[in-house]
Amino acid sequence: MDFLADETVEVFELNWSEQEFQRIETECSAKEQEISYLPYPSY
Repeated sequence: MDFLADETVEVFELNWSEQEFQRIETECSAKEQEISYLPYPSY
């Protein structure tokens, strides 16, 4: 998820509730699955 770091830095600086955090985490996982076919380098 390193390549999403720049986009999520501000999000994680906020005080999210557990439910909101899980929702964000799920959306990030969905993004990773959607773009998993792209040639991202291995971090």
